[in-house]
Amino acid sequence: LAATATAGWGARRGAGDPASHCTCDLSPDQYRQSLPPPKVTPPLPFKVYNRLVAAMGREDLGLTNPRFATDAVRNENEEELNAVIATWVAGRSSEEVMSVLKAARVPAGPILNMADIAGEAQYQARGMFQPALPPGGGEEVVLPAMSPVLGGTPGRTRWAGPGLGQHTEEVLREELGMTQEEVADLRQSGAI
Repeated sequence: LAATATAGWGARRGAGDPASHCTCDLSPDQYRQSLPPPKVTPPLPFKVYNRLVAAMGREDLGLTNPRFATDAVRNENEEELNAVIATWVAGRSSEEVMSVLKAARVPAGPILNMADIAGEAQYQARGMFQPALPPGGGEEVVLPAMSPVLGGTPGRTRWAGPGLGQHTEEVLREELGMTQEEVADLRQSGAI
């Protein structure tokens, strides 16, 4: 998307537009999804895998164990391995897990939900969240920023979107064909 947008800008203006994009800009909130996907056990090079099991205090799961010696056999025993990892992680905070894995030189990153992401320094430095005013004024809300970010035309969020029920009557009348009286009846009954 970023490459297409900047190429279009370049075709019209004679020069490209610097673009900034990262895959996390468009990633869905996977908080409720299983990570890693099913049938994928840690695909770590053998040295890193041994450092992982050592960091967990489970050297018995290392490369000397024939059930965990290769990626292929780890996949065959994924339920057991994932249960061991899940048990180890469940007893610790995210910060503790990351600290232990970093000290063991095991590449890892925390699984963040949207609230966590909003507080992350890297996301803030990229300008991935912008304040916007709700309709009719009030307290600012923080929303995901425009993506991708283009140098010459970065975009910004001007408003938070319509207010609650702002277009209800319009939808009922114009899209559903309700009469003014039917809408008034719904309003009188408290349905809208």
